Amino acid sequence: MNLFQLYMIFFGISTIIGVPLLSSFQITQIKGDSWSDWQIG
Repeated sequence: MNLFQLYMIFFGISTIIGVPLLSSFQITQIKGDSWSDWQIG
């Protein structure tokens, strides 16, 4: 496995984990809604 493939795997996994976490943080902390509001949409 070369360096680019390793980078793409790391980038993909961190994106899949990071986007929902940042979205839920934005809803609960910045906007002030509950976590169930984030689930509804």
